[in-house]
Amino acid sequence: METEALLNEKISVQQARQEFANYANNIPEPMMVSVAPPKANPSVSSKTKQQQHFKPGKATKDKATTKCCTIS
Repeated sequence: METEALLNEKISVQQARQEFANYANNIPEPMMVSVAPPKANPSVSSKTKQQQHFKPGKATKDKATTKCCTIS
């Protein structure tokens, strides 16, 4: 019973991916143009956020790696 449910879930995921691929391929060009600028703005802000958090991120990453090493 559980394996059948998992198979049904996998099928539904594949169907959803196919439906999304069909939808993405059928989007008209003017709609793509109108959707592109809002995507560009968050990417710019995320880049600035990454730059701001990049230097402290190195320190936290080093701490995280030392914690992982001590645990292992």
